[in-house]
Amino acid sequence: MVCYHDEGSYLWGRAFYDAFPQARTRDNNGFVMHPERRTDLNCRIFRYAQDSGVEAAYRFMYSVLPQSFARVRPNLALHPQPTNSVSICPGEPVCSSAMKRFWTSILDAHPPVEEQLYLGATKEWLSPGPI
Repeated sequence: MVCYHDEGSYLWGRAFYDAFPQARTRDNNGFVMHPERRTDLNCRIFRYAQDSGVEAAYRFMYSVLPQSFARVRPNLALHPQPTNSVSICPGEPVCSSAMKRFWTSILDAHPPVEEQLYLGATKEWLSPGPI
């Protein structure tokens, strides 16, 4: 089971708001399901998969955060992505600290087991072109 974080990152429920509480809105803008309910559902899915012998692989996308990150850093140049996400320039000093906060929050809300695999990618790795 591959778990992506780069589809707008709302899939992870409350993890984004735990990492960046100042981005929270009263209407939970961007969520189809309430963040707490989404987190609870995710944890039940992960437990069921684990109990069934399914291993999970987390795919983390470096520099990609939900578009509401713009409320956290309104003066930062952010690049819109097609999936309710924004991308911070990987060279920005805030990028590594923001990603560390977000990924830590994801892993805190969805505790991994020893056998799980973690994958990280930058836009450069995903771009077509000569290698």
